[in-house]
Amino acid sequence: MRLGDEVPGILTDKWLFVAGDTHKITERVKQYDSACRLVCHVATQQLGVARWVQESFAPGGAWMIAFRARDPETGDPITGEPDERVIWQMGRFDTWRQKNPGRMHRAAAEVLRRRQEQLSAAESEKNAEIAEEFVRGWKQRTGIKDKIVVPAGAGGTV
Repeated sequence: MRLGDEVPGILTDKWLFVAGDTHKITERVKQYDSACRLVCHVATQQLGVARWVQESFAPGGAWMIAFRARDPETGDPITGEPDERVIWQMGRFDTWRQKNPGRMHRAAAEVLRRRQEQLSAAESEKNAEIAEEFVRGWKQRTGIKDKIVVPAGAGGTV
């Protein structure tokens, strides 16, 4: 299996597009649904299918993980070289998606909402770090010490 570029705009952790494989599953995924691509998770090497969604809640569109591939018999994640099980699961997912269009849209909207919350939290942390750095620099420039140490046995009580 040959891995390609990182999936841009993905709303989960790092996934890479699968550029090619021995059994040509990558091409069959594209033939089955032109909006889908075979992907592989960087850390776990689990296979999955990413779907391009272009909805009102995703201006311009976004890649989302449609499903993570699992063995139909054991339920274990499919890792390594892709095979027919990915196409079989893609068919099952497509049937489910067609029967439950509203649920699919709600799930995608929920993923986008959570991602926005994560980005907001990360931005808040970054802003807090910038503020702390500013205060630390100001204290250094003005000679204000962060900690005042009173030597032991200094005598008086406070």
